[in-house]
Amino acid sequence: MSVIAQVLGIPYGKFYRWIKDSISDFKDQETQEKLHQNDIPSLHGDLDKIVKVPIFRQDQIGESMAIDEKHLNGRFHTVLTNSKTSKVALLCSSIHPIDLQKCFEKFDDLDQIKFITRDLSATFKKAANIHFPNAVHIADKFHIIRHAIDAVHSLRNRLKQQALKQQRIEQARHDQNYKDLKNPYFIGPKMNIKKGYKAQRVENGETLPEHLTRSRFLCSIHADKWNDYQFMPKWRLHRDELNSLPVVHNYWGY
Repeated sequence: MSVIAQVLGIPYGKFYRWIKDSISDFKDQETQEKLHQNDIPSLHGDLDKIVKVPIFRQDQIGESMAIDEKHLNGRFHTVLTNSKTSKVALLCSSIHPIDLQKCFEKFDDLDQIKFITRDLSATFKKAANIHFPNAVHIADKFHIIRHAIDAVHSLRNRLKQQALKQQRIEQARHDQNYKDLKNPYFIGPKMNIKKGYKAQRVENGETLPEHLTRSRFLCSIHADKWNDYQFMPKWRLHRDELNSLPVVHNYWGY
């Protein structure tokens, strides 16, 4: 609404009041009742005793549907969408299986759904198995890629912690050697050791923990988009070799 008000060249507050009080019918009692006519009582002891169902459209049920969760006003909502028309068939303010069951029971025919796209959560898996018995489950590619990226980041963080631990060990060893060097009672060969510890750096001038920290987004970018600073020839493959790898490996740039 702020963008539209800016394009029209009128104040946002005036435009908002115009939409709310003049154009929309949200103030009408009949409209307010329609918004809550499909609400159901909560059955699992939640803080809210009423599960709000502002959108319930029987005509939007088709052969291909998608179910997902959305975070609105501090609460998680369940959204059931027609994959072909991109229109919402159900919006309810709960993701609990018992509440979803009461919402899905209000639909007439859910057996016509042949494909259901969902995330990898156990909640929607159980709901889809019960209420969409004839549907083939399709894992949402967004969640698959997100889980893969999370796994890569988990590995990167583990390697970073190992590098930090090794760096602390080397620093403690360096400090001890420098302390022994300054000890006049120390017996043995004395090496020329500087007081300050300098961590070993890779080719681009960063320490290994720094490089693992700054490569957070690099792990999810295709290798063709890496610049010369990001490539380190001595311990990475060449671009031509990367492009010849299978797609599943080439996506991550390994």
